[in-house]
Amino acid sequence: MLAQFEYHIKLYETLFIQHMMNALRPAERAAVVLKEGLLFDSI
Repeated sequence: MLAQFEYHIKLYETLFIQHMMNALRPAERAAVVLKEGLLFDSI
């Protein structure tokens, strides 16, 4: 499963973000609510 993603991270949240970004067409937009600290593990 991880082979289809550009970044090989085992956190399901990050895999979902990669999938969502790959599924968007160039002119499309998306919004996502993430748990605190997921992008910049500063906590």
